[in-house]
Amino acid sequence: MRPGSGTLTDVTVRTFWDSRGSNNDADLDLSAFLLNDAGVVASDSDFVFFNNPVSTNGAVKHSGGAGGIVEETVTITLSHLPSAVTAVAVVATVYNGLGTFADLCDAVFAIEDAQLGPIVNFEINEQRPAASALVYGRIVRDGDRWILDADGTVASDLLAVAKSFGVNV
Repeated sequence: MRPGSGTLTDVTVRTFWDSRGSNNDADLDLSAFLLNDAGVVASDSDFVFFNNPVSTNGAVKHSGGAGGIVEETVTITLSHLPSAVTAVAVVATVYNGLGTFADLCDAVFAIEDAQLGPIVNFEINEQRPAASALVYGRIVRDGDRWILDADGTVASDLLAVAKSFGVNV
C-alpha cells in the first residue's frame, strides 16, 4: 500500500484455484503467522492454518472451501490483535510440498479490506511457477495504522516457512 492510502481494518486473504484443471494431487494452503517485534511468533498458537484454524484471541481465522473452484480464506480483525503483534505474515503453500504452483490451474492469491476494498490479486502459478511456498506479504503495524508490505520470499515448503518464523516443529 502507498503511504496516505488509508489503513487496513478487517482483512480477508484468499487463495483460490480451479481443481478441474489442476494436478489432482495439488492443493493450495493458506496460513498466517502473528509476529512480534523480533519477526517471530510468540508461541506456536500464533501460527494459524488448517490444523489451528483460530488464533488464541480469535482475531485471525482460517477456513477452507470445496467444489470445482477451491478456496481457502484467512480473515484478520486487526483491531483485535494484541499490541505485541506487530505484523501478520500471509503465506501460500502447495500442500506437503507435493509439486509447485505450476501444478495448480488459475491459482490466485487475493487480499481485500472491508473499508478499502480489493488490494491485490496475484496469479501465483503465473508469477512463481517453480515455487511451492510463498510468503506473499506482511500486514504491518505502522504507528496507529496497518499497511501491507509485499514480501515475495519463496521457500521449499510450509515446514521451512514455519521454522523461519520461530514455530517449534
